[in-house]
Amino acid sequence: MAQNNPINDSASLSPTGSANGPLNTSSSYKTQTTNPSTSTTTSSSSTKISQAGEFTKNMLAAAHGAGEKLRGDFNSTVDKTFNENEGVAKNQRIANDGESELSTGQFAHSTKNREGAIPGDHERRK
Repeated sequence: MAQNNPINDSASLSPTGSANGPLNTSSSYKTQTTNPSTSTTTSSSSTKISQAGEFTKNMLAAAHGAGEKLRGDFNSTVDKTFNENEGVAKNQRIANDGESELSTGQFAHSTKNREGAIPGDHERRK
C-alpha cells in the first residue's frame, strides 16, 4: 500500500497553518505533480553550472591562444633569421590561430587537429 505524499497532505503545514515552501535561494523552482505519490523538482542551478563551465572553457581557450600567438611569433622570427620560409609560414599560421582563439575564446579547429583533440585525424597531423 502506497504512503500518502506529505506535500499534498495538511500534515505538511507549518504550525501557523501555511504550507512549507523552499527557502529563497535565488533559484527558481518548478514543481510538476505526476501523480499523488511523486513529484519532480528542477532548479536553475544546472544552468548556472553549465554557464560556469562554458566561461571556464572560453577563458582556457583565450589563455591557450595567447600562448600560441607568442610561440608562433617567436618561432616565426627565428625561422626568418635562418631563412626558413616554410617554417615562417607554418609558425605564422599558428600565431594567427592563437590570435583568433584569444579574441573569440574558442579553440581553433586547426589547433584541435594539431594537438590531437580530433579522433581519426592521424594522417592530417603529420
